[in-house]
This record gives sequence, C-alpha cells and structure tokens, in this order.
Amino acid sequence: MTHSLLSCPDQHQRLVKLAQDTLVKNFSSDGFSIPANGLYPGQWLWDSGFIALGFMTFDEERAWKEIETLLSCQWADGMMPHINFLADASCYTVGPKIWQCHAPSGAPTSGITQPPVLPSMLLRMYGLSQNKEKAKAFLKKYIDKVIKNIRWYTTVRDPENLGLTVTYHPWETGMDNSPAWDKAMDSMPKNYLEDYTRIDTNYGDVEHRPQDKDYDGFMNLVFQGRHLGYDQDKLYQKSEFKIYDVCTNAILYRAISDLILLCETFDHDADLSDLALYKNKMVEAFNTKLWSEKHRTYLNYNLISNHQIDQSTSAGFLALYAGFDLGDKKEKLLESLEQYIAQTDYGLPSIAPSDAVHEPLRYWRGPIWVNINWLVYEGLKDHGMDDLAQEIQNSTFKSIQKSGYCEYYNPQNGEGIGAKNFGWSAALSLYWVLSA
Repeated sequence: MTHSLLSCPDQHQRLVKLAQDTLVKNFSSDGFSIPANGLYPGQWLWDSGFIALGFMTFDEERAWKEIETLLSCQWADGMMPHINFLADASCYTVGPKIWQCHAPSGAPTSGITQPPVLPSMLLRMYGLSQNKEKAKAFLKKYIDKVIKNIRWYTTVRDPENLGLTVTYHPWETGMDNSPAWDKAMDSMPKNYLEDYTRIDTNYGDVEHRPQDKDYDGFMNLVFQGRHLGYDQDKLYQKSEFKIYDVCTNAILYRAISDLILLCETFDHDADLSDLALYKNKMVEAFNTKLWSEKHRTYLNYNLISNHQIDQSTSAGFLALYAGFDLGDKKEKLLESLEQYIAQTDYGLPSIAPSDAVHEPLRYWRGPIWVNINWLVYEGLKDHGMDDLAQEIQNSTFKSIQKSGYCEYYNPQNGEGIGAKNFGWSAALSLYWVLSA
C-alpha cells in the first residue's frame, strides 16, 4: 500500500492555507478568477471550472459566482468561449481587439472553446455544498445553459454525427504547443496570418513559452476564425487545423455521464436520451479512431490528413477518466501509464522524458501539470487502481511542497515553472487534500 504524503497535520494545514490564499488573491471583485496575475488577465473556461471546485471547499458564494460569471458569457449557439475578457487585457497577446467577437451579454470573448469540464465540476460542487437548497436553486436556474453547451459539442462540433467532437485550434485542446500538433501546424498553409506582437514573453522565460513558429500557427488560426466570422459550418469545411483531440473527447464523455447524473440528483426533468446515445457512439469511435496498438494508448487524429497522429502524450491516459469500459485495452493502457510515470518522481509528464521531442521546461512539451495529474488520478480511482492513483498524488505534491502552486513543473527536479500562485493548481490540490 502506498501511503499519502498528506498524513502530516502541519503539512496538510500549510497546503490548505496556501491554496485558499491563492484562490482568494486571484478572485476579482467583478465575480471571476484570473488563472494567475500578469500573463492571464481574463476568465479562462476550464480554469474556472477547476477553480470553482476549489472554492466550494471553503467559500460557496465565490464558487457559484465563478460559474455564474462564466455562463453569462455563453454564446447564443451554446459555445462557451475559452476566454472572457472581463478585465484589462493589454498584457495579453491575443486580446479582444484581435478576436473582435462578443457574447450576447456584450462581454468581449475569444472565438474558440476549451475542454468541457463544467458538468463534472458542478456534480462535485453539488456534492460538497453545505447549502443544498441554494445549490439546487442555482442548478435549476443554469442547468439548461450547461446542457446546451454539451449539445453544442455533440452536434455543432460533430456535424456528421460520427461520435467525436472536432477541434479547430490547439488552444482549444488546452495543450497548446504539444508535439502532437507539430506536423499539422508545420504543414498548415497559414493563408490568414497577419502582423501581431507577442507580449506573453514579457511575463515569463522565453525558454518556457511556445516558440515563435508555434505562435505564427496559433495566430493564423485565430485570424482564419475571425475571417470566417467564427461560423462553425465554414470552419468544418475550411479550417486549416481539424483534429479529434483525445483530451477534449475524454472530458466530453465524462461530462455527459456526470451531466445525466447531476440532473437525476436534483430531479431536473430533462430528456437527455440523445446524449446517452451519443456516449455509445463515442466509445466505438474512441476504439476505432483513437486507439493505437503500437503505442498502447489513445492518440489524437488529424481529419485533414485522415490519419492518427503518431505521438503519445499524457492526454492518452484521460480515457481512464472518461469512464467507458476499456475492455482488453485497460491493462495495456495501465502498463503504458506505469512506464510513463516511472521516468520521473514528480507525476505525469505531458510528454515522456524518453521521447526525443521531450522538453522539460517548455509548456506542454514535457512539463507536469496538476490538472492532468488530478484527472488521471480520478480515473485510476474509478478503475480501482488505488495504489497507482496514490503514487500520482504523492508525486504531484512533492512538486507543490517544493515550489508552491505553480502553473507547471519540471519533471526532472519538481521545480515550479511558469506563473506562480496558479489557480487550478491551488484549487485542485485543495480539493485533493480535503477529499484525501
């Protein structure tokens, strides 16, 4: 049996206090959280889902407000933008002047989305809530917006009903500069690229950030989306980047399961049979399109070249979190995971250190991220792999104890990299500590 590093009361209390202080510091009086001070000036979609869960452990008012603000910026078609620009964004490279789009509320937003963690966070938040009547009232008021958002992924982003939702920008995956996108980005025509000025490198070490060639690709896709008026039908036909992303689809599968359970939990009368049927289609698509026997994990898929992307990443293990029956693939996936995490003492690297493209300091090309560690931990617990789950938790907290709540961590030594006092690292660690 693997024992938890959190068994020391003093250590436990220190981590809780530090996480709570971080979340409160990053919360604006306007009712939303920034991921961290400096580089990230707005409200990010999946960040705020994780952050609201952390707040629910000690401040329910802020938790519900975080979600309320997030949902206030939903687009009319159901999309949740990946950034809501609710504060001065002059420090951000790709601010509202570049996106040139707004939510119906008038709030400036980005024109793309991120993985749909919200239903799963809401289910956990409801379970944690001390004031169940208030929680039920909140969910009854807003649940239809959440349902509309999930249906957006299963319909608008899967117009041919093939069982996987499509991604049009690396930022939508949350794993911005992953090596998995290299070939697709390098071969992209970049027909829409305009002049722009990077500001992000003013707030962090250039060796830790995506390279200029990555940003050229990112910006080309932003300008393409803007040129097409963010019309989803046109993007499906013309996007220069069109991917089935394992991370987004694994989180979507779990989101559908948790949304159905959430509606049952507070007796919301909604017909979600279409989503239940879509889950079945997703399992088939996962196992036919995304499973790699060669890598013994799930891989991303390029719809433009019509082939699997031959690059293993930490996202492949999120199939454990998704929660579908892995069948004979389970043992193979777990074996791959054990080989992956055996290469570092600090958790699950975004790219295995043994991989030739691994870069220990550069964003999603090698560093360890608390949110991915936590999602895989949750998946392992669901599959009864408690010892392996505990190993990931312990290794994650080694880094946190060493460096505090950072954006990401060096897999070689556990040192924190990127933004300090990072919201989701604090929030998920807080939930982790208090639910251990």
